[in-house]
Amino acid sequence: MWEIFTREYLHIETPLKYISHEFNNQVEHDHQSIVVELQIEQQIIKINGQGNGPIDTFVNALPFAIQVHHYEERSQSSGSGAAAICCVEITTDWIDGSCHGVGKHANIITASLMAIISAVNRSSKGVAVDKYQGLSQLFTVNLM
Repeated sequence: MWEIFTREYLHIETPLKYISHEFNNQVEHDHQSIVVELQIEQQIIKINGQGNGPIDTFVNALPFAIQVHHYEERSQSSGSGAAAICCVEITTDWIDGSCHGVGKHANIITASLMAIISAVNRSSKGVAVDKYQGLSQLFTVNLM
């Protein structure tokens, strides 16, 4: 069962694959920003966003609209070295209803970003071509 879950939620890396991120939190100005490095197909890209926290900054950095409707995090075990498990529910313009994603990482921000990427990747599976032409095209068009 765990193998099926990890394949469906944790190891889905197309069309987007998380590479790294840098999150800046300027408390005195209540301003956060993020730079996220992603792989899409064979290309490595960087996207930038601003917002009121890690999830908001990442969602604002994406070159397409998604809405996060539910966010939940848990620790996989006890202690400071425990991995964080993050679950999100998103909606997009290219699917009816919502889609869930899961991220797992020692860093809760990284787990959150990976959960959003998981949901975006899962939402792009089997979508009709007339509604969605591929995330790579969205990134190419919006990053030029």
